[in-house]
Amino acid sequence: MLKRFLQNIQFMQLRTKLFIGFTAILVIPSSLIGVISYQNAKEAVMDEMTAATEESLAIVDETLSLFIESQVENIDYIASASDLADFSEDDPGAQRFLLDSFQATKNHVEQTYVGMETGDFINSPSSFQNPPDYDPRERPWYQRAMEQSGDVIITSPYISQSSEQPVTTIARTTDDGLGVAALNLELTVISDLLSSISIGQTGYVFLLDENNMYVSHPYEEPGTEADESFLSYSENNAGFLSYTSNGDDQLLTFKSNEITGWTIAASMYEEEMNEAVMPILISAITVLSIAILIGGTVIYFLVKSITSPIQTLISVSERMAGGDLSVAYEVNPRQKDEMGRLGRSFEKMRASLVLMITNIQDKSSDLSQAADTLASITHENMSATEQITEAVQEVASGVEKQSTSVRESEKVASDMSNDVNDVVVKTNHIHSTTDNAAITVSKGNDAITDAIKQMTQIKDTFKHLSVHIDTLGKRSSEIEEVTETIKGIATQTNLLALNAAIEAARAGEHGRGFSIVADEVRKLSDMTASSTETISELVLSVQQDTERTIEQMNTSSDQVNKGIEVVQTAGLSFEEMKQFVQVVATEVNESAKNVASLGKDSEAFVTTFQDLSSISETASASMQNISASTEEQLASMEEISASVEQLSEVADELKELIRQFDVNTDTV
Repeated sequence: MLKRFLQNIQFMQLRTKLFIGFTAILVIPSSLIGVISYQNAKEAVMDEMTAATEESLAIVDETLSLFIESQVENIDYIASASDLADFSEDDPGAQRFLLDSFQATKNHVEQTYVGMETGDFINSPSSFQNPPDYDPRERPWYQRAMEQSGDVIITSPYISQSSEQPVTTIARTTDDGLGVAALNLELTVISDLLSSISIGQTGYVFLLDENNMYVSHPYEEPGTEADESFLSYSENNAGFLSYTSNGDDQLLTFKSNEITGWTIAASMYEEEMNEAVMPILISAITVLSIAILIGGTVIYFLVKSITSPIQTLISVSERMAGGDLSVAYEVNPRQKDEMGRLGRSFEKMRASLVLMITNIQDKSSDLSQAADTLASITHENMSATEQITEAVQEVASGVEKQSTSVRESEKVASDMSNDVNDVVVKTNHIHSTTDNAAITVSKGNDAITDAIKQMTQIKDTFKHLSVHIDTLGKRSSEIEEVTETIKGIATQTNLLALNAAIEAARAGEHGRGFSIVADEVRKLSDMTASSTETISELVLSVQQDTERTIEQMNTSSDQVNKGIEVVQTAGLSFEEMKQFVQVVATEVNESAKNVASLGKDSEAFVTTFQDLSSISETASASMQNISASTEEQLASMEEISASVEQLSEVADELKELIRQFDVNTDTV
């Protein structure tokens, strides 16, 4: 039961776990304190009442001893009187005077009497008459006194035939050993003494003789035998025990009187002690209830202070998982505990993601703009190159007209040649720059491709995670099937056991069928054990699948980190491309200026060399070479244009990916 409860706790919500834990911490110690306090108070009350009872018993014991000692002295006085030496029942004058004188001075003595070994008997007061056949030698008090000659004996209580009152006899042999002097002590005085002793509210004191007979009891007649439950302590001088009387649980404290051998006992009702400590119990329950109420309130707000931020954190995390990064996680600045630190760290992470994605958005926009600008520049370069080609063709057609102006335009031709050389150099530089731009674009494209691969790996990882979770479901189904098998086997086992009982009943001592059924029961038990092992293996397999799932999740986290690094690399590549594009723009501008200067010089060249046909042919050949170069440059520009278009498409795809995230920089 405890193991199942501990297993269920693992799948409970955090709020439930905290409530269970805090409640256990609050209730269990408080309950233990209350119970222990109640028990200690009860024991203290019991000890106090026991001490008071023992003190009362000591008083009763001392009073009883003094009272009995005085009666023992009285009987010693009578037994030692010289007047008893010449006792004669026919003339008991002196003896009767002795007994009457003694009887007149004693308040609690029912009668005083003497029995002789001759069978003579005299008593005082003489109004108490015995039957004519009364023989004192047959009485227990006489026989016992004779057996213990010289010692004072005290009999068990009995009802006096004379007064019909409970009495006990104190007797001793006379000094000459020829008779026994005795007196009947009224037990009412002892009963009055015991009834005056208070034991709590409902307790009482009673007296038992050495034969376990009641001497005095508020509810029992003197002389009746005590309950068997008291026999166990009659052999001890003092003690304490619990017993049940008339369905009531009672506590008994007892002490033995050394003179009489009687047992003085005080009985207390446990219910009275329970009532005495009931206010303490009520106070403990009240304090416990208040403590639980206050503690429960504190626990509620404490658990709420823990779980509420976690719930909010979960909500924000789920929205972030869906791509919404615009919701900020607000943390109270005064909250300095672990939850506050966790919340602030989480908000820093969210803000960092927002800034990173915002920067990526900006960089992607800049990349798109740079690609558009590069495309525009490329188109302009293509147009300029086409114009140069057309101009060169016009120059070639006008070479024939420049033959008459060779001398005047020699210097101009030389300058034009230098400009044309500059155009070639700049054009080559443009070609080199565009090559570098193409390489950079290729790097950016590779980085984006790597990012896509990393995202694909993340997707595959989560697919694997889904497969493992499905495997867990299948394992659970198999466990359920095995459980059903166990149930079926248990049912068959019960049926076979029933059949075995029937076969045994039919066959009597020769129940051979019972062994067959028992064998089947054993087989089914083996099947049950096998199914149990299968369950254990399946549970182990589920645990292994769970571990693999955790490893896949860790791998997914690493892949995400690599994806971030790849995106950063793409950003750097795009930055380098931007620089290269700027260089291209600068060089193209310079090329345009040179081309313009070349145009002017070409006009002068055309005017000067109109009459130089041979030189014009040479110039025409040169112009054809220039035309071929410009065509090659035009082809290079077209390749650059295609690369720029691909770069623009990649930038658009990156913007689409980033657009999936909803960011709000105002929450950073």
